[in-house]
Amino acid sequence: MNTTPPQRPPRPDEDLERFHNGDTLDNIPIIRVRKQFPWKSVVAAVGGSLLIAACLLVLVFHPGSRDSKATDLPRSSPTTVSTARVESSPSVTSRATAQETAPSSAPAVRSVAPTARPQSCVPVSYKLPDGPSLCESKADVCALGSPMYTPDIETICGAAPIARIYVQNTDLVEAGGCLSLEGTAWVTGTTTYLGADAPGYQCNAYVDRTDLETGGVPLTVCQEYYPNTRQTFLAELTTPAGTMTACITARHGA
Repeated sequence: MNTTPPQRPPRPDEDLERFHNGDTLDNIPIIRVRKQFPWKSVVAAVGGSLLIAACLLVLVFHPGSRDSKATDLPRSSPTTVSTARVESSPSVTSRATAQETAPSSAPAVRSVAPTARPQSCVPVSYKLPDGPSLCESKADVCALGSPMYTPDIETICGAAPIARIYVQNTDLVEAGGCLSLEGTAWVTGTTTYLGADAPGYQCNAYVDRTDLETGGVPLTVCQEYYPNTRQTFLAELTTPAGTMTACITARHGA
């Protein structure tokens, strides 16, 4: 038999005192939970710090910031910088030498020596309109003594010049006489007068007439044996005794 007297209910002031003392379960021991170290908070704080530090490093060492700092520095002359780079790097020197010695990729402009342009060809015939058809240079057609026929000779060549010929061996030149030309040009030629009896192969031209026949009046017009050619021409013949005018016909063929 339980002889323990029944306990009386606690008074309100006793409940309040017991509550403040931590005894709220009628002297049932309270298991208090040990506080754990806040690892998550510490890791979050350290990670945030590291992220901020990394951003600062990127801003400080970013290539753009170095470039902006480099632009603030005084620039040295291009010649000094290039010289220093070439001297400090053997590979750069070798590349520069190779570029100087290597041929340019651009096509080289070759200088061509000017060549003589061929003269225009003049369609002509030999002595007469029905002669053999030929094509000769203007210079050959217009030369004094030329046997080349063209109806446009005055238009192509202009007026024929007067030949100045020196006769070196005689004072007397008569019509029908033979002239032997030294050289190839009649314009300013030197000749030897061989007379009327000289063989044809020795003659380069024949004297048709002289101003002796006109009493010393200079000749101005010659009778052309082959019109529209320069085979017959007017000349001044100078001899040791003086000068006379004459009409001369160059010899071509038999």
